[in-house]
Amino acid sequence: MLREIYIVRHGYRNDWEHPGSLSPTGLPHDPSLYTIGVQQAEETAQILKEKPIQAIFSSPFYRCLQTAKPTANALGMNINVEYGIGEWYGTTRSFYPLPASMDRLKELYPEIDTSYVPVLAAPTGMETMRQVHERVQAAMDKLVEQCDAKYEQVVLFGHAASVICAVRALLEDWSFYVNAGTCSISKLERQENGKWELITNGSTDHLSQGNLRSWMFEGDVPSYEVHQ
Repeated sequence: MLREIYIVRHGYRNDWEHPGSLSPTGLPHDPSLYTIGVQQAEETAQILKEKPIQAIFSSPFYRCLQTAKPTANALGMNINVEYGIGEWYGTTRSFYPLPASMDRLKELYPEIDTSYVPVLAAPTGMETMRQVHERVQAAMDKLVEQCDAKYEQVVLFGHAASVICAVRALLEDWSFYVNAGTCSISKLERQENGKWELITNGSTDHLSQGNLRSWMFEGDVPSYEVHQ
């Protein structure tokens, strides 16, 4: 039975320092990590490699996979791509900008296990704040049920919105404040009554540059202002 979940936001994005920059996927909405973000991903791996993690799940977007890669390599594990914890664009677009194809992602990240079947497909249209909570809630419900038969400890790599929603889904509290700085780590443990308890709320103690670009919902349109 699943007993511990680590939830990690991706590292510091390259387009925050170099607007318009593209990742190897060539998609304008799919940036890579900035130098600081690469360092954060390595520092995160140094912490997570000491944990008894048995499976790794990641959003399909490049920056999340790039963040997950050092941990996967340190643990000698594959990465399971999970669309349910993908990016949130709010109501700013009438369609959902998709990640690169699985074939392309596998070329870029051989660590991906293409036999894994995601618990949810990618969204197809715009999502309100409530709808992304509903999407991630459904993903977490199915993911926990699926993992219960296989694992005791897992780690998820997502985005600010999906990380916040994932923690809130497990706590059954959609208003709970979750720290979501870049490469922050939240840890949840399952109690005897089956409820999840938050042990660590978006810790950035492992990062040499501390808490950066912390984010929180401000309605249906994502705001990228910093919320330190």
